[in-house]
Amino acid sequence: MLVGALSTFVVVVFLFTNNLTEWPFVTAFGICYFLYSITYAMNDISYWGMIPALSRGGGARDAITSRATLCGGIGNVLASMAIPLFTTGAPIRKEDLLHDHRQ
Repeated sequence: MLVGALSTFVVVVFLFTNNLTEWPFVTAFGICYFLYSITYAMNDISYWGMIPALSRGGGARDAITSRATLCGGIGNVLASMAIPLFTTGAPIRKEDLLHDHRQ
């Protein structure tokens, strides 16, 4: 699991710290997209593969899996609400749409 986490870290850091533009960026993005899917799968498969080792009973495994899925869903909803708040540009007002800016 550590290998998956570290390789995902390397891919994400490269993706957001390079200074590439135009076609070199598109090529690097495509490669990073492919590598990210592989490294994330390495991390995800090892995590879900550990579930049977965490408990002996089926009920406990179901509870662990349900909690993990619930926490993931809550995190997804929070990220879906918070990311647009911090990453969108200035709001467009009705007056801006009606005003002719080509003066």
